Amino acid sequence: MNYTTNLSEKWRVTLEVTFTNDEFLAEYKRQLEDVKRSAKMDGFRPGKAPANLIEQRYKKNIEEETEEKLMQRALITAIKEKNL
Repeated sequence: MNYTTNLSEKWRVTLEVTFTNDEFLAEYKRQLEDVKRSAKMDGFRPGKAPANLIEQRYKKNIEEETEEKLMQRALITAIKEKNL
């Protein structure tokens, strides 16, 4: 994860974050496993549906959660390191 901060005014800071593909995929797999544990699909016991079926049905939600978690982590890191 790389980030840059720009102080545009006394009270406004712009944070630009970039993630590597490996970082995104690692978090995506964590989110997929979280969804897999709680997802209920017809024909399968809760938590026992195959990952590829879970991914097909919930892909958009998993991607959104992945992005949110990565951005939260980057924001916390930037605040701590830059004393914002």
